Amino acid sequence: MTTPPNESARHLVELYRATGSPLARPRRADALLRILARGYELRSVGTVALEVRPHCAGVGMPGDEASAMLFSVLAAAFTLMSSQFVAAGPLPATASWNHDGCTGTNRSPALHWISPPVRAKAFALSVYDPDAGSAGWWHWIVYDIPIQQHGFATALSATAPHVKQGINDFGMVGYGGPCPPPGPAHHYVFTLYALNVAHLYASSRLRGSAFMQLIRPHIVGTATLTGIYSR
Repeated sequence: MTTPPNESARHLVELYRATGSPLARPRRADALLRILARGYELRSVGTVALEVRPHCAGVGMPGDEASAMLFSVLAAAFTLMSSQFVAAGPLPATASWNHDGCTGTNRSPALHWISPPVRAKAFALSVYDPDAGSAGWWHWIVYDIPIQQHGFATALSATAPHVKQGINDFGMVGYGGPCPPPGPAHHYVFTLYALNVAHLYASSRLRGSAFMQLIRPHIVGTATLTGIYSR
C-alpha cells in the first residue's frame, strides 16, 4: 500500500517554482542520495512535487514525517534525524540505561545529519535532559567528529575511533541512556554542533559544562532532535 500524497509533499511544488530543481545544486543532490541510501524512495506526486516514503511498511519514518524531512533537505537546512525515533517521539527501549531499575541495553540510537554550514570543519554532539533537576543531566558528549562523517550507527562504542567522547553524568565515558524516575516523560535533546575548528585539543575527557564552554566560541550552526522517555 502506497503512502497517500500529503501536505509536505505538495509544498515542494512551491519550492521548485522558487528555486528551480534542487538536484541542480550539488549539496542538495548529495543529501537526497543519502536519504535514498537509508531505505527511502522518492516518487512523483501530481506533476511536479516529490514524496519520500519507506521501501516497505514498518521501515523508517511515516510518510508525513519523511516528506517533511525531504522538505527540510531541499531547503538546505542543517538537519539531525534518526531512523529509530522521530522528533518529540519516544526513544527506543534499547536506548535506555541498563542499571538503577532501568531495563534497556544502553545502545545509543542511530543518527544521521545533512546540509551542514559551509564554514563547518568538524562536529560535536551532546544529549541533555533538561528535566532532570535544576542542573539537568548530560547523557552523551562527542567531539572532534570529522567533517566527512554524516552519522553514527546504533550502539556507538565508547572506544570508537576517529571521534572523542566525554564523561556523562553517570561518570562514564560515552553514551548513558535515559533512566528517569517513574512519572512524566523526560525530554532528551540531541544537539549537533557545527564547529569552525577541526579539533578542540581538550587536555582531558570533557564533562558537560566544560564541553559547552570550549565549543561555544566555535559554533557556526546547530541542529536538534528531541526524543522523550518515561517509565
